[in-house]
Amino acid sequence: MQGINEGLLDARPQARADALLAYGLLTQAEIGMGRGRVATVIKHLTDKDCLVQSAASRALTSVLSNGCVKEIEATLQALKHEDPRVRCSVLKCLRTPHCTRLPVEGNTEVLKSIALLLTDIDVDVRTAAMSAFGSLGSKGESWVVETTLSYLSDPSPRVRAAALRALGRLAEKGDVAATTAISEHADDEDVEVKIAALQSLGVVAKKADETARDIVLDHLEDGSSQVRDAAIRALSRVAAPGDTKVQRAIQERLDDEAPHVRFSAKYLMVYLTPQT
Repeated sequence: MQGINEGLLDARPQARADALLAYGLLTQAEIGMGRGRVATVIKHLTDKDCLVQSAASRALTSVLSNGCVKEIEATLQALKHEDPRVRCSVLKCLRTPHCTRLPVEGNTEVLKSIALLLTDIDVDVRTAAMSAFGSLGSKGESWVVETTLSYLSDPSPRVRAAALRALGRLAEKGDVAATTAISEHADDEDVEVKIAALQSLGVVAKKADETARDIVLDHLEDGSSQVRDAAIRALSRVAAPGDTKVQRAIQERLDDEAPHVRFSAKYLMVYLTPQT
């Protein structure tokens, strides 16, 4: 432990980074700290060296993965840090699968703390907050879904895309309000937002929903091959087997100039064609 503490204060970036990675693997019992463990790592997220910053982020993920309940409080306090880099890093660590050992999923206190950052002045923080909110929220919980819906109008396309992806995870299948809201963003001017809308529409819209199907069909000739591919994948979830309208549209995509679009179209045709 002494060697790690000395490494954290070392003038050499590599030494500090190595010490942080080692520190993150220690348990609370080995360190003999509670809230101080999180705080020790947090202060290195603003290190002048990017190598140390990266190591601090990885160390924080490790700390949270083997942490205890009282360390949630210290983590939530870090979300109020004045430096947006720290707020961002903490949010990204919270949404990682490793953190499921702490009771953060579906935790109202945690979700409300994250929700406060959905209006942060920094777009990176808002994007990370929406991603974390979508990862930790409980599927179908009304206030969580409604909160997510309210940020579909964020001025940043990155936040809008994150909110759409979150809805794909949080909204129940067939949720009319969510389906309608997602559909309205399928024609967003930003490509990433379009893709996120199509992906979530495929997840949330009811099977054989003709309105959703037609919205997706309209994007099969989009100028972006990524959008066309997302549309085909969405149709695989929305279209019913034997839907001739979709079959005709997908037939044209079998000769698409993009290999990945042709592959997706071929796969969908197999699904749509009734087996004899």
